[in-house]
Amino acid sequence: MRCKRRLLLLGSLARTVLGRDLLPMEHTALDIALDGVVRAATAAGRAPLLGDIAHTLAQPHLLDAAAGTVSGHLGDAARDLSHALRRLVHGDLAGMFDAPPQWPSTRPARCSPSTCPGSAAPETTPPWCWP
Repeated sequence: MRCKRRLLLLGSLARTVLGRDLLPMEHTALDIALDGVVRAATAAGRAPLLGDIAHTLAQPHLLDAAAGTVSGHLGDAARDLSHALRRLVHGDLAGMFDAPPQWPSTRPARCSPSTCPGSAAPETTPPWCWP
């Protein structure tokens, strides 16, 4: 179940950055990359990171080898997907999605105007203070 949610989240991020739906081979490449990254991260005792996925997608030979009997060259099909996810890690969106989770969070899950910076008006209250 957890991998399915991760795959759905990654697919949503990729679709948003690409500005289009994923092609079938891109979806397969994302699935294979996620499986490999989760296995490696679990073996290392750490959380899988978006940067790990982007790095794996940027290595066509790894995808082609992992795909096995899937026809075509999966690595070549994942080129745009690789660049899109790289943007989230190294490009203009760096820092938003590329770090391990911080638990416990230093930000309150909910806060009132008295404990949250900014005013009570929704347009000036930081997003982490929205109920």
